Amino acid sequence: MPNWLGDLVMATVLLERLAQHPDVEIHVLARRRWLPLLEGDPRITSVIPYDRSGRHRHWWGTLKLARSLHGKGFRRCSSCRPRSASASCPR
Repeated sequence: MPNWLGDLVMATVLLERLAQHPDVEIHVLARRRWLPLLEGDPRITSVIPYDRSGRHRHWWGTLKLARSLHGKGFRRCSSCRPRSASASCPR
């Protein structure tokens, strides 16, 4: 999910579209500051904290995160971030 509140609100359109498919589980990766806004949303299966200034910092933190998600069985993702780091999400 995006870093800024306005972007987060606009990204809810993606959640709405994905939720129209009953066989889709929605797991959201978001910064800790946005977790209270996302937790409890019935469309979201789980919310995964993203620690941009800590353990997920720099390219190796992003790589570790991608490997961790892959190890948990995640194979596809949709990114709302316009950065090249988003390209490391599992495919």
